[in-house]
Amino acid sequence: MLLKQIKDNTDTLVDEIMSRFTKEDLNTITWRNFIRRTRPYEVKFTKVLKGLFRQQEKEVLTNMRKHPHPNREAQIDTYMEVLKQNWLSDWLFAEMMWRKRFSNAGKPFIGGVLEDVGQAELTNLIIGIDFDITNPLVVEFINKNADKFSFATNEATIDQLRKHLIAGVKLGEGMPDLTKRVNKVFGFAEKYRATRIARTEIIRAANSGAEFAYIQSGVVKGKEWLTSFDERTCEIGCKELNGRKTGLGKSFGKQGVSADLGYTGGEIPYPPLHVSCRCSLTAILIE
Repeated sequence: MLLKQIKDNTDTLVDEIMSRFTKEDLNTITWRNFIRRTRPYEVKFTKVLKGLFRQQEKEVLTNMRKHPHPNREAQIDTYMEVLKQNWLSDWLFAEMMWRKRFSNAGKPFIGGVLEDVGQAELTNLIIGIDFDITNPLVVEFINKNADKFSFATNEATIDQLRKHLIAGVKLGEGMPDLTKRVNKVFGFAEKYRATRIARTEIIRAANSGAEFAYIQSGVVKGKEWLTSFDERTCEIGCKELNGRKTGLGKSFGKQGVSADLGYTGGEIPYPPLHVSCRCSLTAILIE
């Protein structure tokens, strides 16, 4: 009897406290907890990416020293002419090997934050089950997205190196100036790209983890887009998506959204909407 009375009084007190919060207050709390959970993964992943970019830079500079300078009189006006010459392929890093290295480096962070957020969502729903990280769909997501981010990252770096090195050779630059061009590409990668990539991929994996948790819970019927409103909130679509609802496994669509991230068929399954997006999800419970 006493225990029941204590429980009833506690429930009443909790209900009274919660009633004082607006939906905006609760959304802010939810979003801040989401960022606190994802931030450590972002920081550590950024550090790893910076290290990989430094190693790539070292490999490119070593390759440049090993192989002779291209003939400055060579015809390199067209891309096909460049492909006929060995100097560029000799200088660039081994792309396939680096794709594997980036993918392997990313999996622990992608899988880690996905499981962490997924378990947190199930705990918040108070249903007494653990997040199933071995679910085939979860495993497929981790592997697929690790490979996808790795491919895109290395492809972008290769494109930038080609652009800068071809331009330098066409201008007749010597090895010191060409080295500066390589330094510039990787300097930008370490200072800016690493952070942007880490944040984007961690947010993607975290929100995917939240949705997987909703599906595994059996008590959630849908998801709602949750945008953070502060001085860093973007103007290209996140504000328009805030509060939009859709079913589990479905897209938030693209109606009214000005940002285009290349989603097939205009589908936006969950945040991020754009690079460095900080949006999250919240559950819509079965009544």
